[in-house]
Amino acid sequence: MALLCLRSSTRRTARSGLSAVLLGLGLVFAPACQPQDSVGLYVGEVLIPAAEIDGAVQDLRRAFRAFGQDTLRWSLLSQGLGPGTLLHQDLPEESQAAKEEAHLWAARVAAGEDFLDLIDELDTWTGRTSKPPFPLPPTPFALGARVAAKVATMEAGDWAGPLKTRDGWEIIRLQERFDQNRSRSSVVVLRLVFHVGDSVDHAKVAEDWARLPLSGDQDYLDALPPLFRANRVVSRP
Repeated sequence: MALLCLRSSTRRTARSGLSAVLLGLGLVFAPACQPQDSVGLYVGEVLIPAAEIDGAVQDLRRAFRAFGQDTLRWSLLSQGLGPGTLLHQDLPEESQAAKEEAHLWAARVAAGEDFLDLIDELDTWTGRTSKPPFPLPPTPFALGARVAAKVATMEAGDWAGPLKTRDGWEIIRLQERFDQNRSRSSVVVLRLVFHVGDSVDHAKVAEDWARLPLSGDQDYLDALPPLFRANRVVSRP
């Protein structure tokens, strides 16, 4: 049986009318297939890799199966995957130091130390006050892109990390999920956050995300809203 890969724009219009014919000819669709040389999305000179975007999409789809691929891509990109990548690229040494520190704390979580006690200790060490845990929607808008994607795959009591997020590096624990329906169930997520950058850095990243030229694979450019990409799409040399 042959495998047929169609571009996303073609798949949207052709799938329903051609499925039966293609099956009769021994052809099947590969709905998530990408060209072998897929790169991803460039924001200025910063690459958000295809594998990184679509890995997060695959995880988030565990909770939001009814949403299309472009919707999930944009939700993840706009709610942290895009600005977060720019932040870590802008501050590589600070990001690496935060990552190394986060791995030390992750080892303590793995050893069985109480997560809430670790949050209190981290707050004392950094002089920051963590947000108190309370129920939030399981969406990228509420949790941030990478945390929402990971939480979609987790059960209550699971932990994960360090995750590279729009704030820095995070270790998370899913404390509670209130409903078996993952798309509507509020969740309580405990977070150990190892911050990268300050308010000035984050403001710069937000500005860069909104203004820098966009390039890369057409599939990923198509996932961006027209107003967001207007007059910004360029060809790469």
